[in-house]
Amino acid sequence: MLSCKLVATPLEVELKLYKHNDSNSVDVTLSRRLVGILIYLTTTRPDISFAVNMVSRFMAELKELHWKEAKRILRYLCGTIGYGLVYRSTKYFK
Repeated sequence: MLSCKLVATPLEVELKLYKHNDSNSVDVTLSRRLVGILIYLTTTRPDISFAVNMVSRFMAELKELHWKEAKRILRYLCGTIGYGLVYRSTKYFK
């Protein structure tokens, strides 16, 4: 995914994801691992929170459409690698 085509937004505009669609199921282990990593990334990348929330709703039975959108989030992250929050310790919070 390092040499993928970059996108400007984590989700397509006006995208509607549904639980029941005609696409095929994907590998459960790999898809859950990807969604888990994306959920972990939302602590420092709040700009992807909504998109990750939309994809994680279908974690029980991810289809190819959901997998494609999870990969789109990765493509967005590759293009915005310098974005994010940095948490620094202070004298009040150590």
